[in-house]
Amino acid sequence: MTIINLLFISALAAIFIIPNFQKYQELKAEFIQKTADVKAKRDYSDNLKDSRQKISDLQPKMSKIETAVPGDLNLPVLFDYFQKVVAQEGLVMRKISLGSTILALDNPAVQRTTVSLEILGPYSSFKGFLNQMEKSSRLIQVESLAVLAPEEGQNQDILTYRLTVSVNFLNVP
Repeated sequence: MTIINLLFISALAAIFIIPNFQKYQELKAEFIQKTADVKAKRDYSDNLKDSRQKISDLQPKMSKIETAVPGDLNLPVLFDYFQKVVAQEGLVMRKISLGSTILALDNPAVQRTTVSLEILGPYSSFKGFLNQMEKSSRLIQVESLAVLAPEEGQNQDILTYRLTVSVNFLNVP
């Protein structure tokens, strides 16, 4: 009788326990896979949050770059900047005119345009004007400078400065 019981228990195990054990193994493998998928998605989400934070932290630097090399020339803003700096330094803007616009040789995505200025005032004020342009976040380069002596009978401290500056801007289509 014990052999028959043993065979009966083996048959029951083969019919009920082994298929359920196999199903348990399949469910366990699926659970492990789903857990790994959730972890991968969580890591991806964390990486996105970190990247968003890094981009947010770089925003002030990006705005400085945008100011230094803007997406368009925007002449009124540029001319207004020159006029304000001239006035702040106690100089007089006699003339301002737009020169040529060319592609920058070192980077075809950047265009360079020249602006001619004629300014009146004492040397110390003009030196302050140049210092303000140098401190500007916008990339401004003095291409040429001529200093004209005052004519006879005029105040000898008031000089005329003719300068050509170049400014860069992005060549955005």
